[in-house]
Amino acid sequence: MDPQVEDRHDELLDRIIDHIESRDDLSLRALVADLHPAENADLLESLPPEERSTLWEAMPPAQEGEILSHLGDEARATIIGEMDHADLVAAAGAMDAEDLAEVLEEMPEDRSERLVQSLEADHRKRLEAVLSYPEGTAGRLMSTDVISVRKDWGFRVVSTRLGAKPRQTWAAAISRNLACAYAPEGWLGCPEMARTRLGSGIARDL
Repeated sequence: MDPQVEDRHDELLDRIIDHIESRDDLSLRALVADLHPAENADLLESLPPEERSTLWEAMPPAQEGEILSHLGDEARATIIGEMDHADLVAAAGAMDAEDLAEVLEEMPEDRSERLVQSLEADHRKRLEAVLSYPEGTAGRLMSTDVISVRKDWGFRVVSTRLGAKPRQTWAAAISRNLACAYAPEGWLGCPEMARTRLGSGIARDL
């Protein structure tokens, strides 16, 4: 760890312990409210279970899903074990499907099944798509994010929408970010897109 980062971590941890020991919940909540979820996860992992539970109660609810995705297995299992079903559903609803799939693998089967059934239909569908791939495969890491494209857009526009520079990096961007594109006329998979000329319209290659 970078010395400056380590110093900041230690300083925050000392302040957190002081607030916990003095039962200053307002200062504890204010302290963690502006931190990045990954930083909050790191602080949670640095505490023993009892203090960790107190700190978790101070975390911003909007961050809970992302914090869980950053936690190590032991700390995450401890926190999830203490969460009620409603809070767990709310946190899961804010998590990416690929991160949630990892969390579900660590949960008791009866609780994970109940959680999946409690998710909104669209989120559950994306999660089930990720879970259809075996654990440890690239499919489990694939993002299920979707972009919409017009059928008259050329490949240059599509690749730009993916955040790639045409010609140099579009192939890598597609392999990381796009499984397939859909239009009313049919599906357009990555192999076909890779063969599409930069100036051609997508509709002509369906």
